[in-house]
Amino acid sequence: MGFMSNDGTGTARRHVILVVDDEHLIRLAVASHLEEQGFEVHQAVDALEQRGVVQRLGVKFFCAAIQGRHAIAW
Repeated sequence: MGFMSNDGTGTARRHVILVVDDEHLIRLAVASHLEEQGFEVHQAVDALEQRGVVQRLGVKFFCAAIQGRHAIAW
């Protein structure tokens, strides 16, 4: 299958998803399923790690529902 888009240069790119969950098995199951569907998947354990991944990937938009003491908004 695979979810691809054109980046404007004629090059196809897979859609990228970041899975954030502190439960390792849940995160792994969700990430594995999404990879099987053709997505490029990145993982983070919590909001602090998520922020680093978002910055490293140069994400321009994201939507998150984060609860807990390490929740951040920006």
